[in-house]
Amino acid sequence: MKLKAHNIALLIFLIAPLFSWAKKGEVTASKHYEESFSISEGGQLDLDASFSSFSLEVWDKNEVFISGDVNIEASNQKKADKLLENFEVKMSQSGNTVNCEVGMGGNNSWNTNGSTEMNVRFVIKAPSWILLDANLSFGELELNSLKNAKLNIEYSELNAGSLEGSNNEVDMSFSDASIGNFGGGKLENSYGELSIGKLSGNTDLENSYGEMKIQTLTNSVKSLDIENSFGETTVTVPSSMTYDINSESSFGEVKIKGDWNEKSSDSDFQEEEKRGTLGSGSSNGSIEVECSFGEVKIEQG
Repeated sequence: MKLKAHNIALLIFLIAPLFSWAKKGEVTASKHYEESFSISEGGQLDLDASFSSFSLEVWDKNEVFISGDVNIEASNQKKADKLLENFEVKMSQSGNTVNCEVGMGGNNSWNTNGSTEMNVRFVIKAPSWILLDANLSFGELELNSLKNAKLNIEYSELNAGSLEGSNNEVDMSFSDASIGNFGGGKLENSYGELSIGKLSGNTDLENSYGEMKIQTLTNSVKSLDIENSFGETTVTVPSSMTYDINSESSFGEVKIKGDWNEKSSDSDFQEEEKRGTLGSGSSNGSIEVECSFGEVKIEQG
C-alpha cells in the first residue's frame, strides 16, 4: 500500500491557501528563541506545534533546554515582519511540567497573496526519563531515545530511535513514522505508514487505511493485540519463538506463514476464524487478531 504520494498531495492541498510556492521571496524576517527550565525526575514536556520541525536530544542534566529559529521569507519586508509577529512561540513552566507551543496565530494575516516561505526549526534537550506529550501537525519530529511518550502526529513525519518504556501511546494519522524500538503500549495508525524495527513489550495495535510493519519481536512480548481495518499489517516473529494465535476476519484475510499448527478453523463467505500455534516450542505469549476489509500477515523470519 503506497500512501506517501497521497499524503503529500493532501498536505499541499490543505496548506495551499496559506502559502504560495511559485517563487522565493526577496526579504527575510527571523527571530531566535532560547530558554532553559530546571526539572526533576517524573517531569513532563508538553509540546503543541504545527508547521515546525523538532529534534529532541537526550542529555544527563535535570533540565529542559529549548532553542529554535523562525525564518519568514516574503515579497516585502512589511509582510515578512507582520507574518513573523503573528507566528506564536510560547515557552513556560508549571510545577514539574514544561510547556512549548509553536505555530501560526489564529488570524487572517496568514491568508496573504504573493510568495511566502517559512522555515521553523527547534532543538530540545531533555533527560531520557521525561514524559513527552506531543501534538504535532504539518511538521517533523525526530528523537533518539525516551522512556515513555504520548504522541499525536497528524500530516507529519516521525523518526524515533527508541521508546523504551511500556506505557507509550502513539497515534498517527496521514503521517509516516519509523520507530527503531517500541517498548510497549498502544500504536494507532490511519492513512499512513508506520514501521517498527523491534517490538519489545505488550502492545495494542490499531491500523486503518494504512500500512504497518513490525520487523521483529523480543521475548518480552507476552501479548499482542492487532485490530486491522482497510489496511495492511505485517508482523515478523523470530523462528526461535512460539505464539498462540487467535484470529477473526470479516471481508479480510489473515495469512500465517511458517511452522503453523492449526488447531481449529471455521469460515464462510464473509468471515473466517483460526486458532493455532506458530512455532514448536513453549509458548511465549498470545497474538489476537481482528481484521476487516484488509490484510494481516504473521510470518516467521
